[in-house]
Amino acid sequence: MKHVVVLMGGSSTEAEVSVVSGTRVASVLRELGYTVTVVEPDKNLALRLAELSPNVVFNALHGTYGEDGAVQGLLEIMRIPYTHSGITSSAIAFNKIMTKQIASQLNIQTPHHKIVQKEALVDLITNGEHPMPLPYVIKPISDGSSIGVQIVYDISDVDVNALCRDQFLLETYIPGKELSVAVFKNEALGVLELSYKDRFADYNAKYAEGGSTHIIPASISKEIYDKVAKQSTALHQALGCSVISRSDFKFDESKGADGLYFLEINTQPGLTFTSMVPDLLAYAGYELKDLIKELIAQAKCHISV
Repeated sequence: MKHVVVLMGGSSTEAEVSVVSGTRVASVLRELGYTVTVVEPDKNLALRLAELSPNVVFNALHGTYGEDGAVQGLLEIMRIPYTHSGITSSAIAFNKIMTKQIASQLNIQTPHHKIVQKEALVDLITNGEHPMPLPYVIKPISDGSSIGVQIVYDISDVDVNALCRDQFLLETYIPGKELSVAVFKNEALGVLELSYKDRFADYNAKYAEGGSTHIIPASISKEIYDKVAKQSTALHQALGCSVISRSDFKFDESKGADGLYFLEINTQPGLTFTSMVPDLLAYAGYELKDLIKELIAQAKCHISV
């Protein structure tokens, strides 16, 4: 039986979510009969993997180093098959600007945006000025789980002390429904609507118990439903994602068919008990173990040598 190393935790801002996802994955893998070793990566990760010599690495890391192509590169060098997407797909999907460029080539609409350096942004806010018309969103160019996201309706909404990156992505704020689609084996599982109490789907809305409600299928027209599913599948394929991805959208109903906007794609979506992908799997008739078995079956090194 295969020996699987589950990578989880690490040093990213999403380590806590990763631990929950990884712990759940490890439990399912053991139920399926795999020999499982859980590893939290540090600077000695390569040595630890060499000692363990696993058949497969299940990458349950979220955020920097785990989702951005970094750990994928290490595993390629070590020739250890791993789950989820490869270096290129991971790196592009983790960078919101690069992903927007791919979306544009596919004629998929994204919110109007600009890149602003931290120093310039802080200077503007300190002087009571805005870098773009209100309302707008301040986002890290890379990072997930809504970490570091600020929605700005007024100068008082900006927490300057939380601006801890060198540059930021600013987007026009799109009101309306928050939609997510999981693509599994190149097919959209369904469209989920995320209902939450706060002004946007922040970290707590996504991961705290009771922070949000998953509505499946989303309460949208068939036209928009099919459009979201089609665009998610197109993005998954264009980026060369492997087995699973989750794409997020906003839908401004006041604009009708023109009100759909792609936000971002996640190549390693969370698998916690409050995550969206497990619910979308269930809606489509799958169990979490079906996804995990497929990820193990498709695990590979993506670079041929």
